[in-house]
Amino acid sequence: MLRVWKFEDIIESDGGVEVDPFWTLEAHKKGVNSVTFNKDGDLLASGGVDAIVRLWDVNTGEESGTLIGGTFSVPGIAFDPETPLLAIVNGDFIRLRDSLTQQIWGTIRAQSPQYSITYSPDGSLLVSSDIANRIYIWDPEAAFRTGVETYPVPVILEGHKGLADTYRGLVWQVEFHPDGKFLASAGGDG
Repeated sequence: MLRVWKFEDIIESDGGVEVDPFWTLEAHKKGVNSVTFNKDGDLLASGGVDAIVRLWDVNTGEESGTLIGGTFSVPGIAFDPETPLLAIVNGDFIRLRDSLTQQIWGTIRAQSPQYSITYSPDGSLLVSSDIANRIYIWDPEAAFRTGVETYPVPVILEGHKGLADTYRGLVWQVEFHPDGKFLASAGGDG
């Protein structure tokens, strides 16, 4: 299920009180893996186990678009902070799609299945993580407007020490500091 709450309703509840969601939907038949808001806050994207990305009008809960993520579950999605592009993780592919036209702008192929994804605050970098303890730093321009998958050379960070190809080797999440000076990662290695 996909649920959206109005934060002002939560704050006004005085705590300890169950607050009903603003809206609730069965967004994906097999479950929702990831959600992200666009920079204007009027569009919410959800990535599902069904390999679909759905776009939702935040104010109404109405579906405003459907994007095929690929052939695998969609564990990670991220809006570019400067454009309407949405990065979609699907297996070892990262697809960049325009959330307004739903057109594919480019595809990046990684060395292994990716899990988490985020843009730098200025949109100049795209960072993803995989199931083998690695973090990839991509130049999203390398994939733009190509129409075919590209194999750009990323910067690879290997700071986690979990057992590769197991949940202990998975880098669960990557996130930039708001000023872009720091990158944090959360891994299954403890």
